[in-house]
Amino acid sequence: MVSLIALNSQSIAMPLTKSAENRISFWYEQYRDQLSHFAMRLGFQHCESEDLINQLFLELWEKQTDLSSIEQPKSFLLTALKRRIIDQHRKKKNALFIVSDEITVEGSEPGTHSILEAQEDQQQLIKELERSYAALPKRLQEVVYLKYYKGLSTNDIAASFGISNRTVYNSLFEAVKMLRSRFSKK
Repeated sequence: MVSLIALNSQSIAMPLTKSAENRISFWYEQYRDQLSHFAMRLGFQHCESEDLINQLFLELWEKQTDLSSIEQPKSFLLTALKRRIIDQHRKKKNALFIVSDEITVEGSEPGTHSILEAQEDQQQLIKELERSYAALPKRLQEVVYLKYYKGLSTNDIAASFGISNRTVYNSLFEAVKMLRSRFSKK
């Protein structure tokens, strides 16, 4: 017999025997629509909000966050999503400052030498990414291609392959993990 724990009136009772991974999956299914609505109210498109939510849950899974002490998962997830949105905004803002600083430090435009170096570095990075992508299993290549090159949502990818959203999400996670491991070895 599985005993249940009641967290509070806003929380949903969870079996004590469920692992953190199952809890994350449960929360994803339970709160995804509410989180998406929250992000869209802040001005994000549906596909952008889905990406932010997937990144949030992926980070929870990667960090093996201890979720057992969280009494109000909805509040926790809304706060985490809000922080992710703020961090994303700061990164974009900082990237603009870095580009403008590079231009003003060397004059009105960056020098020819620095432009050529940047292009060469970018070409090497692209070649390494192409090699890493080619090393992925065919199924993962297809999912990555549809998500990041064609810009399809996980729902669209799932529908085109006839698989669940969770399978698409897991495939993307596995592909990114494999690509990161190849890049970290270099």
